[in-house]
Amino acid sequence: MINKINNYSFLLYWLLLDTAFVLLHLMTSHRTGLFHLDYEQNIPTIYQSAKLLAAGSLAILYIWLKKKMVGKIRRAELWFFAPLGAILIFIGLDELGQLHENIYTYVLEIAPRFAIHSNEAVRHLGYSSTDWIIYYLPLIILSVFYFIYAISYTAKNYKDRVWLIIFMVISFLMVLLLEYLGTRQEHPAHVYERYFVFEEYLEMIGATFGFTFIWFAFCDLEKKFDKLLVERKSS
Repeated sequence: MINKINNYSFLLYWLLLDTAFVLLHLMTSHRTGLFHLDYEQNIPTIYQSAKLLAAGSLAILYIWLKKKMVGKIRRAELWFFAPLGAILIFIGLDELGQLHENIYTYVLEIAPRFAIHSNEAVRHLGYSSTDWIIYYLPLIILSVFYFIYAISYTAKNYKDRVWLIIFMVISFLMVLLLEYLGTRQEHPAHVYERYFVFEEYLEMIGATFGFTFIWFAFCDLEKKFDKLLVERKSS
């Protein structure tokens, strides 16, 4: 039963696994790219993408099961779980498909004039970091508004677990900050490695905090389902 592991050993397990990938990078990155955190299409990428996709899918599944069990889901709850699932799935697909690394190339193929002029405009304004942050800016702004709502929602409805969402939000926002700082200028190799190691680690633990929150919500749903079955049998 799910509720038998409804405790923070779930969180600890994933945090230890996240940390293990950082240690594997530090121990093996000079010999192989298998666990290199700055490379794509390797074990850490598959691990992180799978975790994000699993967490996001679980959030969407939660909505479906809640509707099947109760017959409806509160609008506030829907507006919490649906965007959370969408954001996590999007990040997972982005990681797996290397979308943000290649976004400028895609835009250049689809709308070359826009890509060239927009790139020149932001450079003229003094922006000197990676291109994908600019193209993702509308999504980032929408996500920030959602994060504010998510913290407010969980503070009212999940007071004992709101810290999971807060740490998830802080981790994801720190990823953006480190990405900006790490790519806005040329850094010595050892400095750049610190940036991307911390960035990737924060992304991993951010996903873990979100995954843990969703898992606990599933545990709560199972308890309600068990209680509902007991009530139906006794009636």
